[in-house]
Amino acid sequence: MADRDQNPELAKLRALWVAAAIPPGEDRSALAPAFGRNWRVNLKSALKAAYHTALLYLKAKVAAATYLAGLAADPIEVLEIPAEAFEASTAIVRAVSESMQPLEYAIYVVLSAHDGEVAEAGLASEIRDFLGSGQPNVPWWLRLSSKAVERARRAAATDEGVREAVALLVEKGCAQRTGSGVKYKAKNFETGFRTE
Repeated sequence: MADRDQNPELAKLRALWVAAAIPPGEDRSALAPAFGRNWRVNLKSALKAAYHTALLYLKAKVAAATYLAGLAADPIEVLEIPAEAFEASTAIVRAVSESMQPLEYAIYVVLSAHDGEVAEAGLASEIRDFLGSGQPNVPWWLRLSSKAVERARRAAATDEGVREAVALLVEKGCAQRTGSGVKYKAKNFETGFRTE
C-alpha cells in the first residue's frame, strides 16, 4: 500500500481519469444522462488516461509490480478513482473504438496522448511499440480485443499501412495533418440507445 500511495505515476493516472469525466454542475442543459446522472466526458482526456494506464500496466507486467497487478482487471480500485468517472469515460472510449478500424483507433489513442503534432515516422514507431510483438495483452478497458490488436499489427507492419490509417482519420475529421506530421483533432462521438 505504501508503494501505491507514493507512486507518482499512479497519481498522474488518477488525475487523468478524474479530469476525463466531469460530474454534473448547476447547468445540466447541455449534458447527456449516464448512469442516472449527467456527465461530460472529455474524449481526448479519456483516451489519454486509457493509453497511459495501459502503458503503465504493460510496464508493470514486465516488472512484476504486485501493487499494479490489478490495473488491467480493476483500475477503479488500483487508481482509487470514482467508478462513475471511469464508467462514463470508458463508455465514450467504447463508442469511438466501435466506429473505427483497429489501427485507426490505436493511432487515435496514441495521438490523444500528445499535446502537439507527431511526425508520421515517429507515430508509426510508437504504434508498433504500443501494439507490441508478443501475445496481445492490452487491458479490456482500452477496447482492443486480441483479434483487433492482431489486425492492427498486420496493418501497421508497413509505413504505408500507417499512412493509410492516418489518411482515414484525417478524412473522418479525427486527425489533422500539419506541416511535418499529424495531430489529434477533437471530434464529437455519440453513445447510447436510440428508439426507432
